[in-house]
Amino acid sequence: MDLQTTTLNLTITNASTEKVLGESLYAAAEFLMNEQDFESGFNLLKIAAKHGNASAQSRLGSLYLLEGGYKQDYKKALKWISKAAKQKVPSSLYELGMIYLLELGVPEDTEKGEKFIKEAHEHGCEEATNLLIEMEVLDAPFVPYKL
Repeated sequence: MDLQTTTLNLTITNASTEKVLGESLYAAAEFLMNEQDFESGFNLLKIAAKHGNASAQSRLGSLYLLEGGYKQDYKKALKWISKAAKQKVPSSLYELGMIYLLELGVPEDTEKGEKFIKEAHEHGCEEATNLLIEMEVLDAPFVPYKL
C-alpha cells in the first residue's frame, strides 16, 4: 500500500468513526433529556453537534432559538441551525428561513428567508409546505409571526 492509499483509508476510517461517535452522543443526549436530565443531555448534545451530527446541530440550534429552559441566544442558534441546514435537515432549513424572515438576531432578508423556506419544502418539511400554501392562497406578501 502506498502513502496516498494509507492516508485515504485513515481519512475514511476517521470520518466513519466521527459519524458513529456523533450518532451515539446524540442518542445518549436525547435519552438523558427524555429522562429529565436536561443539563447532562444538553452538554452531550453540544458535543455531538461539534462532531458534525446534523440532528444534534439542528436540535441544539432550536434550543438556542426558542425560550424554554435554555438561554436564548440567536447567534448560537444561527450557527448550529446553519450547520444543520448545510446538511439539508428540513426543519433547520425552515428555521433558518424563519430566522431571516422574522429578523431573529439578523437583519431582515426576505429573499434569503423565502429561499430557505422553499428548500425546506423541497426536502419534505410540512411546516414549510403549509407556509408556502398559505402565502399563495392569501396571494399576499409574507407577514411574519412569532415561532
